[in-house]
Amino acid sequence: GEIRRIAVFRRSELLITFVTAISVVAAVVLIGIGIAVGLSIIDLLRRITRPHAAVLGYAPGVPGMHDMDDYPESNAVDGLVVFRYDSPLFFANADDFVERALEAVDANEADGTHVHWFLLNAEANTEFDLTAVDALEELREQLIGRGVRFAMARVKQEVIRQLEPSGFIDRLGEDH
Repeated sequence: GEIRRIAVFRRSELLITFVTAISVVAAVVLIGIGIAVGLSIIDLLRRITRPHAAVLGYAPGVPGMHDMDDYPESNAVDGLVVFRYDSPLFFANADDFVERALEAVDANEADGTHVHWFLLNAEANTEFDLTAVDALEELREQLIGRGVRFAMARVKQEVIRQLEPSGFIDRLGEDH
């Protein structure tokens, strides 16, 4: 029953379960546990280096902005891309973040709407390292080069304190 429950929840955890069981039987228990821990860390890194990302819009009858993929009848605001990247930003996912943010802008412009604003909904970004700050700056500069203003919303005070020493908040401007 537990194996079925794991399989339904996430396939990667099922794989880890089987490899752990085989390792424990074929080797020493501690080695099997060590392999399980190692595989779990690899799986975690896999998931946070390419997390869910979403363009947000308004869904009829639902308060607030939501992932437009979850609500096919939702509408974006013309000229505005609201982007949410559901992970702390750090060296392992910084390039993916920039790439997917620019893809969101490109997809909007492919629909014939010129993007004037890019708004990063930072509610899921609870941690930044210096590589991530550099990625934010790279994204901001690329957007400015395209005539798109970059702004951030739902930024936690802790995150602002993390970004301030790098000078990013000054370059962004407190009004953005």
